[in-house]
Amino acid sequence: MPFSFRLVSPLRRTAFTLALASIAILSAAPAAAQSPQASAPPATQTSASNPSASLPTLGTEPVTGTANTDSTFNYTLGGAVIYAPAYIGADTQRARVRPFFAAQYGRWSIADSRATTVTDFGAGASYALIDRASWRASLGLRLDNGRKSADSPELVGFDDVKATLRGRASVSWTPQPNWNVSSSVQTDLLGRKGGTTLGIGASRSFPLGPTQRISVSAGAMFADRQNMMTYFGVDAATALRSGKPKYTPGAGLRDVGVGVSHNLRISERWFMMTSAGVAQLVGGAADSPIARTRTQSAVTLSVAYQCCGKR
Repeated sequence: MPFSFRLVSPLRRTAFTLALASIAILSAAPAAAQSPQASAPPATQTSASNPSASLPTLGTEPVTGTANTDSTFNYTLGGAVIYAPAYIGADTQRARVRPFFAAQYGRWSIADSRATTVTDFGAGASYALIDRASWRASLGLRLDNGRKSADSPELVGFDDVKATLRGRASVSWTPQPNWNVSSSVQTDLLGRKGGTTLGIGASRSFPLGPTQRISVSAGAMFADRQNMMTYFGVDAATALRSGKPKYTPGAGLRDVGVGVSHNLRISERWFMMTSAGVAQLVGGAADSPIARTRTQSAVTLSVAYQCCGKR
């Protein structure tokens, strides 16, 4: 029997509270020594978990690596060429060129969604509650841009998914160098039918000398009934307008996937990353009338300038 869960309003709050409690327990543990940062390219996230990143979906939006939590100001500026599905479930791909930025001061960070492929903190504004050699935890807020019906002819007759503000609680564990396991809970704070998601992921990094590394990742994404209905459901009014059959998916596992990335430090401040991944829609998401294909793939090429903190 497939795993499923419901995060209707009371339980959604409970799940988010449990995530915060886990962070509090971890913060009470004895502090560990910080790991020194190497001169190799920065470790990156399993970026495909973020709908706006290189893959439309894939597991969690983990917090990886160890950020500088002293008073040094760091920033990253760059651009990315993204070749990805028009929307989650689309069978058409489109190429886009997008700029991105990220900045960090101590435990505070801010980044747009595209920057999460080349930085070690999550999209939006975040605060690292814990930043130790093997454990990292953060709370954050991020803007979810929703979905436009104009993104694809398959969405004609569907209402736009409204942009909303999401709250996020993330925990990351590094059991040994170059390994990372993480989990993230995100929920719609404005009640705009964005629902709640739970992501889990794992990644392994392989340094190729002082200036290169290859990373592989895998993950899964779970979604509550509201999130599934918003992105994959078809209510009666939409069925009448679009001509698609009425469809009401339940909560549960939404997708699984794998990804690989190559990170090259070109110079002291410049680096480049290429990433590719495949995600598979499952369960209620895969059976949706707007899921034209269950297999989603994406490729991203990013170039960035990073300055000026300690490494």
